[in-house]
Parts: sequence; C-alpha cells; structure tokens
Amino acid sequence: MGLYLDIRQQKYTDNFFNRETKTISYDKISEVSMRQPIWDRILGTGTIYLKTPVEHGIGIFMNYIETPDEIETMVRELINDKIV
Repeated sequence: MGLYLDIRQQKYTDNFFNRETKTISYDKISEVSMRQPIWDRILGTGTIYLKTPVEHGIGIFMNYIETPDEIETMVRELINDKIV
C-alpha cells in the first residue's frame, strides 16, 4: 500500500492482492480529514479522507497511513497553495 504526494496530484495505490490506483488533482479536493482511533494511534497509523465536490458520500479514503496527521497537514498545504 502506498501514498504518493506531489505538487500536482495525490496518488494512492493498494498493492496487496489487487492493484488499484486513484489520482486526484489537488485543485479538485474540497475537503480533507483524518481519523485515528485508539488502536491506530498505538500503531502510528490512521485513515485519510479526501472529498471532491462531485462525490456524494465518503469520497476516497486511505487506511493504515503512517503519520496521518503529517500527511493531512501536507495535503491541506498543497490544497491551499493551489487555491491561492
């Protein structure tokens, strides 16, 4: 499982049994949030949620992301840079 951040887009790949890649341009993300229940805090992981205006419901979510608070902050900064 991997999470790739670059200046233009966010790309998420699941590499266990299946491979699925989703890419979202940062200027399309309307909301980013992070969830880290107690067990995830113990393991140092969490879930990142990304939502775009055209999606209804959850949008894209990425489980078991290491240092999710740092990733959430980076994504927010990249989104704000694209808006300004």
